[in-house]
Amino acid sequence: MSPRPAQETPLLARHQLGFQRPSRPGMSGPFNLVFEATGGDVFSEEYWTAGLNLCRKINQELMQQHPRGSLLSSMYVKVPGQAAVEIDFNLAKFLTSPLCTDARCKQYQDGLKKSMSPDGSALKVTLIADDSPTSLKASEFTQDLRDVITTAVHDSNGTLLVWLTGVSVSSHDSMAAVVRSLPEFVAATAAVCLVFVGVVYRSVLIALRGVLTIAVTLVFSFGFAAGVYIRGWLDFLNWQAVSSESTSDGLSWIALPLAFSVVLGLSLDYDIFLLGRIVEEHDRGVADRASVRIGVWKAGKVVVLAGAVMTITFCGLLFSSTPMVNQTGFILVTAIVLDAFIMQEFPCLPAAKNSCWACLI
Repeated sequence: MSPRPAQETPLLARHQLGFQRPSRPGMSGPFNLVFEATGGDVFSEEYWTAGLNLCRKINQELMQQHPRGSLLSSMYVKVPGQAAVEIDFNLAKFLTSPLCTDARCKQYQDGLKKSMSPDGSALKVTLIADDSPTSLKASEFTQDLRDVITTAVHDSNGTLLVWLTGVSVSSHDSMAAVVRSLPEFVAATAAVCLVFVGVVYRSVLIALRGVLTIAVTLVFSFGFAAGVYIRGWLDFLNWQAVSSESTSDGLSWIALPLAFSVVLGLSLDYDIFLLGRIVEEHDRGVADRASVRIGVWKAGKVVVLAGAVMTITFCGLLFSSTPMVNQTGFILVTAIVLDAFIMQEFPCLPAAKNSCWACLI
């Protein structure tokens, strides 16, 4: 999710004028592929043929959806608006021969030297797509590219190894790791909160109440954010910070775990403020219902004030030019308003004696 375009600066205008066209989004994070020869020599006919076939397959299966994309290597070149140029093994041997003194041979030799490893066992291939490196489309392209590479390496019968790097690759792997571990993370966090609150207050009911109210806050804030940024519930405000048109990727995968951790900490903090006062009054001998009223009266002001301060603080994120930051701020503001001003108004009902653990005196 890149920042939204701001007013064009004179430097950017001169830059675009020099190229006679705007820069492609993928140029800020190209894919880098390293074709390694298992035999240790790139000038092996089997290796060269396998690498050339892979480049051709990438162009035919993936680059057709990227008309402004490029594939640049010493064995295959594809640039926008031009037919692909293939350099087979025999042509590559001729172009690198000492007998070839033509300017084109010299140019090819210089390019080959820059893209080849010092020991001559690998070649670098640069791939530029049309999509922004951290977009959802770039992530899907990364997975498709890996599938094509896996098939080509298998078909090479062990003569070719391919290493893939780039901003899109790192972003895709990070997203996959977060999504894969999120259920376990949420379950472990809920269990820890349940045990911690239950042990501190010696009450099953209080612990369950805390976990459930936090869960309701998270579900509502995430669901509301999905409605705003995917279904466009607030598009009528014509404000980019809460517009579904600010990004084509929906909710950012970074915003969700980040907001989850912050909301969990603040909600648990507010719960401890409020329930701590209620339990304190109860331990002093105050009746159950009276302890709830006194606790809400004494601690409610602190919770509301803390919620107001955090709401104002996180509202600043809505004025960022980066959609991911806007989404994080929106989730945090929604969750804090709900938790501090609504959910905390429903404290734990007075627990009966059978809901509490017996204290060891």
